[in-house]
Amino acid sequence: MDDHTPDHSWFRDLYPSLQDAYCLTLVEGVPARELLRRADAETGPQVTGVTAVCDVAEDLEAETGGERMLIAATDLDGWTLVIEPNGYLGVREESIAAWADATLVSHFRNINANTSFCWHADGTTRLRARDMATDSITAAVPDFNPARYADKTEMALALSGHLTTVRINPELFETSLFVTGTVEEPRD
Repeated sequence: MDDHTPDHSWFRDLYPSLQDAYCLTLVEGVPARELLRRADAETGPQVTGVTAVCDVAEDLEAETGGERMLIAATDLDGWTLVIEPNGYLGVREESIAAWADATLVSHFRNINANTSFCWHADGTTRLRARDMATDSITAAVPDFNPARYADKTEMALALSGHLTTVRINPELFETSLFVTGTVEEPRD
């Protein structure tokens, strides 16, 4: 496993609205449309790029007052990338159980800078780290060095790449075609 590009500062620089609150999930072997079906999502528009995803999410927030959440998904080579601006479904146990057939890696950050990282593989939760707790990460993934990353989001992006070999980068974010759907915000 490789850490890929150690500098993930582009995320903060290019996507300040996501930096404040997001959930990014990588799901192995489940196509984007199937994932939206498993999430019981109502179909939304197809858009190109994460900037367009954020625009759709902002419009949805204005239209529904936060009653519905946006899920945007794109197919990669054997993986699906899910982006939830201001979302958190990818770190919920219910979503992990419904979405993951093989491996699922997700990370979440809210407006209060609280974070969560989940790694689920072969039916088992391998890592659930609140606030990117380095001791938990080191215990679960001994060949990953969290000390290389001062920023929790940069660490989460690097750890995701380390566990999946999927390179999340600006080009992927801006050129990918995302299918979108909306779900009711969970009330539990």
